[in-house]
Amino acid sequence: MIIKQLTLEAFGKFKQKTIDLSTGLHIIEGLNESGKTTIHAFIEGMLYGFFKPGASRKTYLDSWEKFKPKKGSAYQGNMIVSHQKTTYRIERDFRKRGGYLKLFNEQTGQDLTEQFDVDNTTKQIDLGLLFDMPYGLYTNTLSVSESDRALNGQAEDDLIRRLQNLNSSALETVSTDRAIKHIDQTLKEEIGTDNARTKPYAKAKADLAALETEKEEALAHHQSLLTLKTALDETKDNHQKLLKEEASLKETLKQHQNTLKKQTLNDIIHTVSSLNVVREDDAFKQVTAFLKTCKQHDSLFESLDTRHQTLNDAQKEIAMLQTNIEQENNTINDREYEHI
Repeated sequence: MIIKQLTLEAFGKFKQKTIDLSTGLHIIEGLNESGKTTIHAFIEGMLYGFFKPGASRKTYLDSWEKFKPKKGSAYQGNMIVSHQKTTYRIERDFRKRGGYLKLFNEQTGQDLTEQFDVDNTTKQIDLGLLFDMPYGLYTNTLSVSESDRALNGQAEDDLIRRLQNLNSSALETVSTDRAIKHIDQTLKEEIGTDNARTKPYAKAKADLAALETEKEEALAHHQSLLTLKTALDETKDNHQKLLKEEASLKETLKQHQNTLKKQTLNDIIHTVSSLNVVREDDAFKQVTAFLKTCKQHDSLFESLDTRHQTLNDAQKEIAMLQTNIEQENNTINDREYEHI
């Protein structure tokens, strides 16, 4: 199997990250936390998911939670591989609910998922069977992340089986010594040694030395930035202290102003009190007596008006009675007294 393209749509720290690969050796390098381990885990996850092998029920490995994106609900990707002259596209959604695995023929676009039996535990097709690479063998040979990892019994049997098949094939013969000699010769001819300055190895060493120098300069620059940042933080702290002092001074000024207003009010009250004292002199008493007399006169006039109105009402009533008497007298005069 040859991996041609990786697309980390939402996986770990990556989002819509595509990595194209060609035939040959690929080296992924980067600083710590740059995502090398994430890419390594993505390949493993695309092929086998993050299911615990041999479990009686669907159980997820700790790496499922480790590489779950912190933002958003998506957790998926796709990978294009070639195997036995056929190019496949693997699409996988890693979510526990709604997750899926689909397999397509990349050349024709045909969905091949339904053509394979699903695993009773994971409810997904087993790509290890398709590519003849069980999970245990993959993690102990092709994908080794621990130097002291040892083959378990099943992985060892799978490896022996594959070596036997390869050894019995007419296409290639297994020879470790010959392979090592071939690698050594290739290293000398194509990569070179320390003395071959025009070869990639010597050039790489020279580039590495230049990068080391650049790294030291970058670290020095980084230290300068840290110093400036510390000074900036101190300035910000002083600024905050000055703002607090300004607020405190404003509050004190406000209190002083309130005190001044209170003093002014006390002065006004004192002045009014003084005026009240002045108001008790003889002239004020005379004015008060005059006003009191005016009020008494007003009361007398109101009483007089009331009595005058009563008199008017009585006169009206007398006039009405006189009218009634005259009418009665006229009636009596018109009739014979004796008859009445």
